[in-house]
Amino acid sequence: MNWNNEKLKYLYFAFIALIILLLIHSESNAFGFKTQSIRQMWYACYNTSVNKEPRVHLSVHAMMCDCVIDKGREWYVTEELYYRSNDNTTEMWIAFVDDCKFEIQQILTPQESI
Repeated sequence: MNWNNEKLKYLYFAFIALIILLLIHSESNAFGFKTQSIRQMWYACYNTSVNKEPRVHLSVHAMMCDCVIDKGREWYVTEELYYRSNDNTTEMWIAFVDDCKFEIQQILTPQESI
């Protein structure tokens, strides 16, 4: 009986270690961009959006850029992949903007539309 209890302790320890390793790995993949890079991309998006559509409410510009940056992070996963990508990044970001405009227009009133 003692041997089985010892075996269960080791199995339990191995299981906990595996869970911790998976959490560490998923955490590093979830935040593949540095905070400063995200802020710079968001700021560039926001300024461009405000300059291009000055009549739109500022909160809508913020929603747009939140959406666009999230799509960029989902697509590129890490900052390294973003810089290594052979994609035409301008076209990719324009596609993200178009997708986000559609998504945001679904929740806005006609007066707030983009």
